[in-house]
Amino acid sequence: MKSINIILFFFSFLFFFACNNSVNEEDDKKNNGSGSTSDLIINARIPSNLSVYERQIITIGGKGFEETDKLVFKSSYNQFEVVLTNVSKYEASFTIPQSIKEGKYNITLVRLDKQQVLGETIIAISINTDIPDKDGATIKGVVYCDGIGVKGVRVSDGITTTITDVNGYYWLQSDKYHGYVFMVTPSGYESMSPNKATPSFWATLTLGTDICEQHNFELQKKDNNKHIIIAATDIHLAKTKMNDEQNKFKNGFMVDAPALINSYGNTTSYALILGDMSFDLYWYAHDFNIFDYKNTVSSFPVPMFHVMGNHDNDPYIPNDFGAEAKYKKALGPSYYSMNLGKVHYVVLDNNMYVNDGASQGVVGERNIQKYIEEKQLNWLKEDLASITNKSTPIIVGLHCQTHVNNISGFGNVSSFSPSDKRDEFMACFQSFNNVHFLTGHGHFNANLILSPHIMEHTTAAVCETWWWASRLSGVPICKDGSPAGYGVYEIDGTDIKWYYKGINKDKNYQFRTYDMNTVRPVFEKAENKAILAQFSNRGNGNDYEGIGENTVLLNIWNYDPQWKISVKEEGKTGELTCIRTLLRDPLHTICYELPRWNTVDKVISNDFASNPNSHMFVIQTSSPTSTINIEVTDRFGNIYKEVMTRPKEFSTSIF
Repeated sequence: MKSINIILFFFSFLFFFACNNSVNEEDDKKNNGSGSTSDLIINARIPSNLSVYERQIITIGGKGFEETDKLVFKSSYNQFEVVLTNVSKYEASFTIPQSIKEGKYNITLVRLDKQQVLGETIIAISINTDIPDKDGATIKGVVYCDGIGVKGVRVSDGITTTITDVNGYYWLQSDKYHGYVFMVTPSGYESMSPNKATPSFWATLTLGTDICEQHNFELQKKDNNKHIIIAATDIHLAKTKMNDEQNKFKNGFMVDAPALINSYGNTTSYALILGDMSFDLYWYAHDFNIFDYKNTVSSFPVPMFHVMGNHDNDPYIPNDFGAEAKYKKALGPSYYSMNLGKVHYVVLDNNMYVNDGASQGVVGERNIQKYIEEKQLNWLKEDLASITNKSTPIIVGLHCQTHVNNISGFGNVSSFSPSDKRDEFMACFQSFNNVHFLTGHGHFNANLILSPHIMEHTTAAVCETWWWASRLSGVPICKDGSPAGYGVYEIDGTDIKWYYKGINKDKNYQFRTYDMNTVRPVFEKAENKAILAQFSNRGNGNDYEGIGENTVLLNIWNYDPQWKISVKEEGKTGELTCIRTLLRDPLHTICYELPRWNTVDKVISNDFASNPNSHMFVIQTSSPTSTINIEVTDRFGNIYKEVMTRPKEFSTSIF
C-alpha cells in the first residue's frame, strides 16, 4: 500500500523523465545557443511539488551534471545540502536527508565556485510504504508520523510482539490466531483515525496464515502528559422499547460526558469503556449487537478505548474464543496496551464465556468464569516486562472485578473463578509502585486497597439498574444507591486523582443522607416486607430491623479508607460517631424492587436487586428533629457538605 502523495509523486516523475529523455543533441545545441552561456545545467526541470520520505533516492533530469556537484535547498527557516550521485548524461540522483522539514525551498546547484539557481519546489513529507517481505513474516507494516517512521513502537498480534526498526518498519511471524494486529500507542502520540471515537491502533487481518499482509499505522503528535480519562461501564444497549435506553443514553451519558470534557478546556481527554456495552441476551431478539453499539457512539468527541464485557459475546457460540469474534471485528483486540503521557494502560479480558447450551439460533446460559487465560497472561507478562521504570503508573482496565469488599468486615475477597487463577495474575504487578485496576460488572461503586501499591476501583453503571429504575421511578439509581455515572481520572504526569460523576449531576454530588425515622416505617409495612422477603439474603424483608431510632444513614459512593467524615449535631459539642456498616441503600429499593413488583411483572431478580455495599455509615443522633452538619473530605482534600434538616422526607424526590 502506498500513500496518495507517493502515487502522485510517482506519476509526476514519469512525466518528468519522459520529457527529459526526449532531449537530443540538437535540442541541447539550440537551448545552449539561446540560453545564458553561464548555465551549468541545461533543461533542468524541478517539479513544483515533491512528496518525499527520509533516505529516499530522488532522480532529476537535465544535461551537464558532474560528480562533484551539490544541491543546496534553502527555505526561510531551514537549509540542507546534498551531494549528487549516479550522474549520467541526462540525469543525476540525490538522497533525501534525515529530519527534513516540509516547506518551500529554492534549489541551487553548486560546482566549486560557480552556482546556478535551478528553481523552487514545495516539499511534503511522505512515508515509504514499499516494505520488503522477510522470511517467515506473515504481517508487516510501518508506524509513522508526519511522513516519518517512528522507531521503537511495539506491535503485536496478541501472541507475538515485535518493535519497529529505525525506519518505523515491523515484521511479525504470526499464525494470525486472533485475526488482528495492533500497535502499543507510544507516549506523546495518538492514532490517526477516520472516526475520532474509534482510534485506529489495530487492524483486522484478511489473508491466509501463509500469506504476508501489510498493515500500516499512522500517528499524530499529541501532548498527553496531562489528560483525563472518562471510565464508564455497563451501558447495556439492547434496543428495548420498554426501557427506552437508546434515548436515555443519547440524552444522558452522550451529553453529560462531553460537557464534562469541555469543562476541562484544552486538556487531552479519552474514554475507557469497561465492558458490557451491549446485552448478549438481545443481540438477535432485538437485532442490536456490538456493531450497533459502535455506530451509536460514533459521534463521541474523544477517542474511546474499549474493554470486552461478558455481555459483549455472541450468545449463539458455546465457547469463549468463538464468541469473541464479532467483538474483535467491531472494536478490535480483546486485550492490548498503550502509553498515554507517563502512564502505561493495559486492557484485559477477564471474562471466560462458557455459555453452556448455545448453538446457532439458540441463546445459551451465558455463564462465565472470571480469570485471564494462558495466552493473554503470557502476553501481559511480556508487555509489563517492557516497562523498565517500575515507578511508571499502571492503569489496568478489566470488566469483572478482581476482588470485592461488600462483606462483613469489608475485607478483600477474590472474585477469580477458578480461585487458583488469582495469584499468578496478581504477581504480574508486584514490582510496580503505583497500580490501579479499573473494573465494572457489578453496577455498584467500591474502592479496594489490595496492597500498598495496588488499588481497585469498581465503577457503577451508566445504565443504573439495566435502565429499569429510571423507567419505574424516574430515578437512574444503581444497585448500591450510586447515581448512574462514570469515573473521572485526572492524570498530570505520574500524579493521578479521581472522582465519581453522576450523570446529569454536579461533580460535587458525592453522598446522600437518610433520616431513618422516615425510612424504617416503609420497610416495616407488612406488604413491603412480604415482597422483599422473597429475595435471597433479605431475611424477613425488613432491611433495617436492627437500626434504632434517631439514626442517620450516610451513603458515600466513592468512599475509600483515606476519606474523612465529620458529623456534628447542632446544640451538641464534639463530633458524632460514624460506623461503617454493611447495608443496602434504601432509595434503590423504592425505585426498583417495590415498584417493579407492584406495577410490572412481579419478577424477583436477585441480579438487579439492591445489594449490601461497603460505603454505608450509621450515625446515632440524640433527637429526631436536630439539624445535622455533615462534612465529607475525600483523599485529595475536596470537601463536600450537607446541612441536614430533620425530619427529612424519604421518597424518590431526595435523589
